[in-house]
Amino acid sequence: MRIRMPRLTRRCLCALVVLAATGLAGLVLAVGSRGILSAHYHVDTTAGRVAYLHDLGWDVQPESETVFETVLPDPFDDVMEDYNTVQRAQGFDLEPYAGRTVTGVTYERTTGDGAAPEVVQLWIFDGVVIGGDVHSTALDGELRGIV
Repeated sequence: MRIRMPRLTRRCLCALVVLAATGLAGLVLAVGSRGILSAHYHVDTTAGRVAYLHDLGWDVQPESETVFETVLPDPFDDVMEDYNTVQRAQGFDLEPYAGRTVTGVTYERTTGDGAAPEVVQLWIFDGVVIGGDVHSTALDGELRGIV
């Protein structure tokens, strides 16, 4: 029995290269973006975080910055699951960081319309934004994603 092997033509080789490049680009965007490519900002610095938020449409007061570390619960309780639903809706997911120490950073944002001030919060792990929200300081205020 004779086995026939297909020949690799230039056209086929070019198609394979384009397909591989497209797949690699998709993988890089899926793994590295986490929103708007926070890895392209220096979110370990105040200036980088403020620039990141500004590009998302949030103008914050850099002098109001508060930085803290916290350990995300493992496993998530119902409150954390609900919060993570907001994160997933905007392309983040905190569940892979359950039990890990993450950096939280908050900034004040005034709405300018007389409403209660808002707090913009980022969650950062290893120099990458892994989540964030904007919430009102009013008792009945809402919480929404940063993206």
